[in-house]
Parts: sequence; structure tokens; C-alpha cells
Amino acid sequence: MKPVKVALTGAGSAALGLGTLVSLLRSPRLRDCTLTLVDLKAEGLALVEAPAHRLNREWDAGLMIESTTGGTEALPGADFHHLYRGWSMRAAGVSRA
Repeated sequence: MKPVKVALTGAGSAALGLGTLVSLLRSPRLRDCTLTLVDLKAEGLALVEAPAHRLNREWDAGLMIESTTGGTEALPGADFHHLYRGWSMRAAGVSRA
């Protein structure tokens, strides 16, 4: 089975970023997946990226974490794309707002 790629758009938002990040890092099903943190605001993204790497290491979550301020860079190849309004399952052609 190929590793899953999850893009988390709005990762720098205080309302979305850390809580969602903790849920993703705690999921054993996502071990060895790529988590791409996306936010247009570099400052907010940096505030989430540092703890993401720290928690990934400390919890031995096994995710590959990357970040970008360019949303279009993160979407190609993403199996799941998490937005503030909900999840969309690109591979299955199903979306939920």
C-alpha cells in the first residue's frame, strides 16, 4: 500500500491548526504518511510547524511533515485535503463541506 498524503489547509489558524494536528499525529493509521501543512500566512504556519515536528518526534508518530505557503503545491498527489469547512476525499470523488 502506498503511503497516504494529507494536505492540511489553514494549518496556521489558531482554531484549526493545533487541535487538528494533534488528532492527525495521534492516529496510528497515518504512520508513514506525508502531512503537508498549508497556510498563506507564513507567521501562523511557523507557529504550527515547529510543534508539529516536535510532537511527531516526541510521540514517535512516524509522519513526514512538510509545509508551504503555496496551496496549489500541496494538492497534487494528496489523498486527503482538510479544509476549515471539512474533509474532501479526492481519490474517492466524494466531498463533504
